[in-house]
Amino acid sequence: MRHRSDISYVWSSLARTYDRVAGLLGSEAPAYLAYPELAPNPAFSPRHLETIEVDFYCRDRAYRARLADAIRRYRVGLVVYMNAPAVETPRSMLRRWGVRTLNSEQDQLQPNPRQSRLRRWVKWVLRSGLGVGLHDMHLAVSQHGRGYLREFAGFPASRLVTVANGVDPAQYSPGPSPSPEELGLPRTDSYAVGVFQARPEKRGDFLLEVARQVFARRPQLSLTFVHVGGGPCAAAWQARASAWGLAERFHFVPVQRNTAPFHRLATLLIHAAERENLPFAVLEAMATGKPVVASRIPATDELIRDGETGFLLDLQDGEGFAAALLRLIDDPNLCHTLGQAGRDCVLRHYALETQARRLSQVIQEQLSQSRCGAA
Repeated sequence: MRHRSDISYVWSSLARTYDRVAGLLGSEAPAYLAYPELAPNPAFSPRHLETIEVDFYCRDRAYRARLADAIRRYRVGLVVYMNAPAVETPRSMLRRWGVRTLNSEQDQLQPNPRQSRLRRWVKWVLRSGLGVGLHDMHLAVSQHGRGYLREFAGFPASRLVTVANGVDPAQYSPGPSPSPEELGLPRTDSYAVGVFQARPEKRGDFLLEVARQVFARRPQLSLTFVHVGGGPCAAAWQARASAWGLAERFHFVPVQRNTAPFHRLATLLIHAAERENLPFAVLEAMATGKPVVASRIPATDELIRDGETGFLLDLQDGEGFAAALLRLIDDPNLCHTLGQAGRDCVLRHYALETQARRLSQVIQEQLSQSRCGAA
């Protein structure tokens, strides 16, 4: 991992997948969860991965001896990176030591990227032709992500494999709603929950505008908007909520290591991001049996069947967001039908166990080509 062991966000969700992969690999390929710094209160406690303090992202020459010692001690044959371009890793050193690298491409992607023909040609020559700036393998976590890496970034097909993100349908499952008071929330009839980091591309300010439209239409509506997740924009969004008179109706909850209770409380998930890859929050809500109202971008278009598991709206269609939200609140049967269809979709295509098995096969193939032959 790139961050300290007490940093959460989506890294804990990813760690669950790789922990299951470690269980599948077993003693034949011992696996480790490496952090640059171990904290006393980690965000994730693995069952199968052994946690170690090694910074595989560090390229400083002074760190080379420590890195080499870790590779010998743990018999490292493969390093799995998260969102790390090859140029930002000690790739050349690892290659000399016979260690292969795989990068999980979790970065949020622009929905309709554009580039000049010259720029595209240069990327293809450098990456597909000369193999510059590449890991041994790049893991796309969505179909549109694979298309982006192939067509826009110029990655050769031989260096791409696709394994979608997965969630645990046992952890994220329908069940009794928790008491809102236990979650620090007021008791209302309905809850529109958004689980995302407070960053500009997640568009929490847009959701505030949607909330304002909803309450303008239905001033007495017993509904609470909930944003779960901290970040650099949180304070500004809270200030805007207060300025618009929404402080009691739009609540901000800091980062949670377990978001399942919020998904169970939710009437629906609302997600207005302008770019994503394959968002865990949407998968988690669907697994919990909740419908999703989301912006129509390639990531959500790949996950959500409009009108069947949720509703997709154009990025600037605030009125459409408000109308879809009210339609679901007014029709509990529709909520249940869409939510159940979403859970069925997760069980068929995005269950953690299935994705972990596919990922373990990818890792075994890479290990077989490494010098050390151990994870």
